[in-house]
Amino acid sequence: MDAANITDLLASDEPFEVDLSQGTTVRIAGAETVVSTTKKVKTKDDDGNEIEIDKIVQVADFIPWLPVTHEAHRITRDGETRATAETRFYPEVITRRGRYRSTNPVSEVVAYDLKKLRSLLHKAGLVLPLAAVDRARLENVISELGAHDGSRDQRVAYESMGWAKIDGSWTYVAPRGAVTAEGILDLAVTSPGSDDDNPDALPPALAEIGFDRLPESTEELRDSAGAIRAFLDQTTPDHPAPYLLLGTVFTSVLPNPTQTVANLVGPTGQGKSQLARAALGFFSAAQKVTADLTAKPSLIGLQARAVWSRHCLCVWDDYRAESAAADADMRRNAASLIQMHLSGDDAAKSNKLRGIGAANPVQSFGVLTSEQIIDGGEGIANRLLVTHLGAGDVILNPRGEAPVDVWRHQWETTGRARAFMAAFLRWLAAQIETAGGLREFERRVDRRRSKLLNDLPTSRTLTSAAMVLTGWDRLFAFAEEAGFDDLLPDWDDIETAILATANAADSAASDQNPARRILDATRDKIAAGAGYVTREFDAQPEQWAALGWEDDRNHIRPKPRADFVGLLTPDSEWIAVSGNWIETLRQRMGITTSAQALREKFFDLPDVHPDSAKAKPSGFGFEGRPRGIYVRTSALVPDLDSAPTSTPKERKRF
Repeated sequence: MDAANITDLLASDEPFEVDLSQGTTVRIAGAETVVSTTKKVKTKDDDGNEIEIDKIVQVADFIPWLPVTHEAHRITRDGETRATAETRFYPEVITRRGRYRSTNPVSEVVAYDLKKLRSLLHKAGLVLPLAAVDRARLENVISELGAHDGSRDQRVAYESMGWAKIDGSWTYVAPRGAVTAEGILDLAVTSPGSDDDNPDALPPALAEIGFDRLPESTEELRDSAGAIRAFLDQTTPDHPAPYLLLGTVFTSVLPNPTQTVANLVGPTGQGKSQLARAALGFFSAAQKVTADLTAKPSLIGLQARAVWSRHCLCVWDDYRAESAAADADMRRNAASLIQMHLSGDDAAKSNKLRGIGAANPVQSFGVLTSEQIIDGGEGIANRLLVTHLGAGDVILNPRGEAPVDVWRHQWETTGRARAFMAAFLRWLAAQIETAGGLREFERRVDRRRSKLLNDLPTSRTLTSAAMVLTGWDRLFAFAEEAGFDDLLPDWDDIETAILATANAADSAASDQNPARRILDATRDKIAAGAGYVTREFDAQPEQWAALGWEDDRNHIRPKPRADFVGLLTPDSEWIAVSGNWIETLRQRMGITTSAQALREKFFDLPDVHPDSAKAKPSGFGFEGRPRGIYVRTSALVPDLDSAPTSTPKERKRF
């Protein structure tokens, strides 16, 4: 028998036999499948003399073997590969009723121990009767079959995707087809280990990432480059969202020291999820997001997927956190996801598969879709690139013929968008080689980003904006070299869109300033009667009804259970907000910024008087010099000027 043809013979369903050591024979023949051996047995000949003869004895009616083994290799941040101590075995059992392949890997200890392997298979509903005396012989079958003739698939399996140096060539590793400067490679990629039931099976969104073809000519490349215009056409003209997403797509495959997150914000049903999934069409035809946040996945699972998706795009879809306590985990997980992308590591202290260990590098870019901007504090908000999608911004009609449908049917499922990305990756592989390695190429990318940064107006999100522009910049360099730069949008349009997004992000960051949040809460508390403002010496203000007071027919007094907010200046232009009120709100709102740091943040707000920093503010008309944060009255009580006034029925001290 041709030793290399075991797998082919299994596929052909033709009966065949394999002779192994110790007189063991494996016969695979449907209902006659058997493991047998030749034993010496005593008998008598025709003359009655005792003799020994060879007799074929059945050992088992099932055949265990290991058709696939994967030696796990870790990819370092520099793109080097390192063998781990772990090899993953994928056992298969051939019975008279069919073949049963495990999709879950087992360790070496389990793979070659038939007692443990049978126990595992019994749990899966596969009963394999075997006499204890025959166990050692079956374990020998596991060791030999497939290994004795080289038909066992023994490959390196990489623990993540992204750029790695493999066999001397820079390679973009992906489970459905890797890309090098020479072409497409078939590599094994293991899972991030985030699925409790099947820890080695890649989720569909990750399993389908990869590339099966490259444009073979300039004409094919120009045809695939039409994906850029088709993607832009999914929204109304000049909307910044597709420019932002495309920049994120092409930046995500570059080695970057830090990452960012694009946040598509808008009401349900306006196409933000469709647009985010469309961006993944450059990597996969699965039309699946990296994680659906409404399913409330665990933080460990989200971390694992973010770490696994090196130099790729992660789409975290449908963040919806209401005020209910049940959504606290979602808010916390979403904030952690964003922080992972921004900081470049998962900060994980443990992993159920690998035990306690150091944090893992996160080298992926994120796209988050949500109905509102995540409440993660100013430190997160001023690094997000936020763009809003309202009614009609994503063109969803006519159904079946809308640009989003055209993209899906003509570019995503056909693989034309992935072919274009594969061409870009092939060009990048050559660029990395020319640069002298991944780290040096990363420095070049960083220098290019710094140059773009110098050309941008001052903005708190300018670093993130420059990151996204870097992806566009490298795409333009590729296009000019390959001869399709006439198919790309105008650079000024791209820059305008990205800067508009950065400005929107600045506004969102301002809203996340904890000092701003406290002033907004103060305004709402006063309007609701949960907080009240007085004149100096607890005097009732003339516009008492607008400042948290009520007339209970006996007296005009602060509303029941209302807390003291501060003092209204004699000219009614400012309210000196009490430090006690600010501290109370800080604790109630769960703001972790320290009291001193919070006080400093008030001075970044235009409605706060700079003299608030003084130990004893003066010049406000008070008889004394009350301390507090002096906030413009119009910021806390917008309608005070038009509020009705009345004469106090009784002066009362509180």
